[in-house]
Amino acid sequence: MKFMASLRFNRSPDAAMQALLPAEGVRFKQLMDSGVVTAAYLSADRRRGWMVVSADTAEAAQAAAESLPLHEYFEVEITPLGEG
Repeated sequence: MKFMASLRFNRSPDAAMQALLPAEGVRFKQLMDSGVVTAAYLSADRRRGWMVVSADTAEAAQAAAESLPLHEYFEVEITPLGEG
């Protein structure tokens, strides 16, 4: 099943967030390479993001989003997507 994970950053960037960026990139690549995340988009102001997540349940999609090192910096809303 496919889900849209809508991410909204809830804090301003700080030094701790900057330090997590390399790990964020590594984990995001793992999710993409494994097919868990099939598409991702970031708003021009970099305050919102969207990921298409392949998972069996909404809870699994939520867990995938929360596996990103920056998850403490954003709120996640999971929406099931229809087929076609």
